[in-house]
Amino acid sequence: TTAFFALVPDDLPAAHALTSPSFQAEFPLARFSGFWDDYQSVSIGNVEAEGDTTALVDITYVEPGGASTTERHRLTFVRGDDGRLLLDSDVIA
Repeated sequence: TTAFFALVPDDLPAAHALTSPSFQAEFPLARFSGFWDDYQSVSIGNVEAEGDTTALVDITYVEPGGASTTERHRLTFVRGDDGRLLLDSDVIA
């Protein structure tokens, strides 16, 4: 979780590489980048593991003008071929 959010919005190709094939099929890099480009910074907090591959997190989005919004999300991960966890879904909790 932290590795992915440490990369957005500054290194979107690297963040996108930490997502699952099904996530990438639904959100190709151009669409993924289009979403994150709207924000100056992103941070997470209040991480609560729900199991081995699911967590609840507060995501705070900061716009270029400084306004921020925080939302509670449920993140689900799958194991990649190399064994690392890849973001598979991100939904508002």
